[in-house]
Amino acid sequence: MLYQFEQIIARHGIEWLLKLQMQDVQWVRGSATPLQYIAEGKAAVTFTSFYYLNPPETDTMRMILPNEDYFQSWYQVGAILAAAPHPAAAKLYMSFRLSLQAQQNSAQWPARKDVSIPNWKPIREYPNTNPAGFRDFMMDRARVERLRGIIEDVIGPVVGENPTGVDRLWR
Repeated sequence: MLYQFEQIIARHGIEWLLKLQMQDVQWVRGSATPLQYIAEGKAAVTFTSFYYLNPPETDTMRMILPNEDYFQSWYQVGAILAAAPHPAAAKLYMSFRLSLQAQQNSAQWPARKDVSIPNWKPIREYPNTNPAGFRDFMMDRARVERLRGIIEDVIGPVVGENPTGVDRLWR
C-alpha cells in the first residue's frame, strides 16, 4: 500500500492525504479486509485491494481502473531455489503456474504475453501503472521507511488483527 500512496502523493501532493484523512476514512489492516467490508455492506469502495478482472456475472463487486491516476500493479515472481528439497516438484508447480490453462484461468493479468484477458488490455499497455516500479520501491528500504513514517504521522500506526495469521510477518 505504501507504494500506491507514494504514487498518489507524487501526483496530488501530501495535501491529498490530509484531505482524505479529514473525510473520516476507515483505515484497516491488509488488502483483503476492505473487500470483506464491501461484501458485508460496511463500505462502498476501496483503492487498496485486488479483485478479479472478470468476476462471475452474479458477483456484485467490480474492479474499476482509474482513467488517469495511478493504480497499483506488480509482477508476480517465482523461482526454484538451488537447495530446494524437491526440485522436480518445484519445476512441476512452476510449469503448471505458467501453463496456458493456468494463465487463461487467472483472476489477474497473465505472466504470458500469448494470453489475453477478455475486456482488458495487457498490463504493460496501461500508462498509469508500473508493475516493475514496486520492486524498485521495495529494494530501497530507506525510501520505504521514510514514507511509512510520513503515513503514520498522518493516519497513525498500523493497528488491528494481522489478517495473514502469521506472527511477525510485518517486522
